[in-house]
This record gives sequence, C-alpha cells and structure tokens, in this order.
Amino acid sequence: MSTPTPAVFCSQVPLADALRRFELFRDLTEEELQWFVEHASDEVFEEGSLLVRDGDEADAMTIIVEGQIRFQSSMPDSPVMIVRPGVATGLLPYSRLQRYGGNAYALTRLRVARVHRDKFRDMLRHVPEMAPRLVAVMSDRIREATRLVEQHEKLKALGKLAAGLAHELNNPASAAQRSAQDLQQWVILLRDSNQALASIGFDARQFQCLLEIEHLMLEGSSLAPELGSVERSDREETLAAWLVKCGIPRGWEFAPVFVEAGVQKESLMEVVECFSDWAREPAIARLASSLAIDRITKGIQTSTRQISDLVQTVKEYSFVDQAPEQEIDVVAGLENTLTMFSHRLRNGIGVVRQYDDVLPRITANGPELNQVWTHLIDNALDAMQDEGTLRIRTSCEPRMVLVEIADTGKGIPPDIADRIFDPFFTTKDVGSGRGLGLDLVFRIVQKHRGDVRFTSRPGDTSFQVRLPMQNIGAF
Repeated sequence: MSTPTPAVFCSQVPLADALRRFELFRDLTEEELQWFVEHASDEVFEEGSLLVRDGDEADAMTIIVEGQIRFQSSMPDSPVMIVRPGVATGLLPYSRLQRYGGNAYALTRLRVARVHRDKFRDMLRHVPEMAPRLVAVMSDRIREATRLVEQHEKLKALGKLAAGLAHELNNPASAAQRSAQDLQQWVILLRDSNQALASIGFDARQFQCLLEIEHLMLEGSSLAPELGSVERSDREETLAAWLVKCGIPRGWEFAPVFVEAGVQKESLMEVVECFSDWAREPAIARLASSLAIDRITKGIQTSTRQISDLVQTVKEYSFVDQAPEQEIDVVAGLENTLTMFSHRLRNGIGVVRQYDDVLPRITANGPELNQVWTHLIDNALDAMQDEGTLRIRTSCEPRMVLVEIADTGKGIPPDIADRIFDPFFTTKDVGSGRGLGLDLVFRIVQKHRGDVRFTSRPGDTSFQVRLPMQNIGAF
C-alpha cells in the first residue's frame, strides 16, 4: 500500500469510536478494542490515490473506516468491486492470499485501519472473537466475488448473443426499410397513372377490362418461376426494348417488374392493342405499379414476420413473463439457443440434429438450462473456429433425459481433461475467456440433480448432459 498523506484525517472521531460503529467490532470489550487500536495503523489517503498495485505483496488486513475503495482484477474485462466502510479487506487471517491480483484506488478521501500480518497471531489471542468473524468475512468475500464474476460472465455471454441478435434483426429490418421507400415511389406512380387514365376519358368498361388483366397478372405472379440472373437479364432487355418500340418510354423501368412477375409479352400485347396511344403508357404503368406494390408488400410481410419470430425466440429463450421453474421442452430450448447463434451457423458450420421424437418434458429452471446450452454450443463453435459440424442429440435413458452436444474441433488434450470444469481454468487466449462457462454448466446441472461429462479426441468432442425427468424439490 502506498504511503499515506500526512496528518489530516477524514474525521476527527477517535479510531476506537469509529470502529465501534461496525458489526465486526460492535460487541468487543473495551480491552479487546483497545488492543486492536494500539496495534493498528490509522491512515488517510486522498481521492485517487493508488493503494494497491497489481502484483504487490499482500501483507496486511485493512479495515475501511471512512470512504470507499475501487478494486479491479488484472484479468481482462473483470468486474469492478467497490469496498465500503466497515469492510475488512486485503489479507485476512487464514487466507492464502500472497499477492494482489489487481489495482485498488481510493474512490473518495479515505481513512483505513491496517494490521500487519506479523500481528495476526497476537490479535487472535488477545481478541479471540475476531477469528470466527473474519472467517465469516472471508466466506462472504469469496461468495460476493464469485457472484460478481458469474454475473459478469453472464453479461458477456448475453452481450455476444445480443450482438448476434442485432445482426439477425438488422437484415430483415433493413430490407423492410428499403421496401417501404420503394413502396412509396410505386404508390405515387399508381396514383399518377390512375389520374392520367381518368383525364383522357377512361370509362367504367375500360377500367374493368384493365382490372381483369391486372387480376390475372397478380394471380400468375405467385406461380412465376425462379430465373437465373442471365436469363432474367435477357428477358428484361427483350421486353424493355419491345415496350419502348410500342411507344412506352419508361419500358426499361417497367420490364424488370413484369419479368419478375412472370408476365409474358403476349399478355401485354392485349393492352397495347386494346388501348389508344394516349392510354397505353398509363395503363402499362398502372399494371407495373400494381405488381410492384404486391411484391413489395409481401416482402415487407416476410421481413416483419422474421423480426417477430426472432423477438418471440428471445422471449422463449429468456422465459419472459413465465415462471422460471416449470415443465421444459428440452428440444425447444435447444432450438431457441441455436437461433440465437444463427449468425455463426451460416457459412462454415453444419448442424446435425438427432432428436428423440418422444422426449418427455422435464421439470427445470428454463433460463438456467438455456445458459447450459449457450455455453456448450459457444465452446463448440469456438473449438471448431467456425468451421466444422455441430451435432446435437437427445434421447431417453432410465429416469433421465440425455442431451449431447458434439463438435469436430481439435479436441481437449488429455493432460488438462481433469481441469475442464474447474473455475477460472481456460484454454482460450487471454481476453477470450475467463474459464467460468463450464464451471457454470457444471453447477447448474448439479443443481438440477443431473450429471455432465465429456469424451474427447481430435475431431470429436462430445459433452453429455443428463437431467432427471422428475426433479421435484430441486429448486
């Protein structure tokens, strides 16, 4: 810890009175509290002071008397922890901490009481009540640190899924936006063509004739065959040239619409021959705009349906508006999770599904199970470096449901196989993983009274999760 700024205290309250406010010291006798005060240093630091540097030796217990400390681990993307008054931090008796794994700063002007580790044995002899209290503090500290890291890990996983979801939503949303802009132009053309036909004296019989032709074209557009790019281009060029020759200068604009709708030149010949020169172009424009509007609105429906389906998948994945513990359709959860990873399953990854048709529902915590599938699938994709085959299989076993997630990655080396589920153990590059994904998988499966194990060799790594069909009282 760095050298304190001299003399000026955050508060003029005597250290003994300041410590008496905290739970750790509240019931100590006057003699016990006095011993602690006499053997602790009373130090003050200015806001922003560096208290602990990553790698510094942990040599003292620190009690926060006034102010706050900001501590962040040196591990990449680690959560920030705020230490508040009354908390014992730093090296505690019975702790195996040797060096600090991060940096600590005074978040505000700070007053602390420090006891060097050389005095720990005397402290526990003269103040025996401190032993169980500090053990409880250490347990709470481990629990809180674990909770923060787990929460951070979940947020990182959520961030990855959110990025993928944003990518998935962007495509249909952009398509709908472009279609809406095109739709506006064609609606204007439809209105102008109707006005032009009315201004040249189109009567009810002529409008009825045009509407019948339009109806037949719209019906036929749904049956139009898919054309290759070369054939489509040739047809558009031929039709556009013919329309221009028939006195329709905008034929180059209308031809692609007719070709996409499967309209042949023979169908348009009827319009060219039946209507006067003045009515010919607005009639063709009316037909082209109607076909274009029909095509665009169907495209908008498709795009918005994709968005709606994605939103519904997210709601099902996260169990929004549902009780977390309920009867779970395991296959539906797997499929929802695969949808969340769809942005990574398009190019080099093949997915093989082997689902048991009679797989029963199980009683489980839906959001937690989806975390299990998320971490296992994410690890599989990372192992394959986004190129290979992901295999997902479900089956029934006596009183258990089996879910197997396998990949064709490079495999898990035998010398680290027994550490795969250890917290903070990872084979990924620095900054790519914190080694908590499989630890979280293990604990969630254990909570559900299930079992998780794996087999691995190059080109075939398989994680098997077994969950009880009836899980009464597990939560």
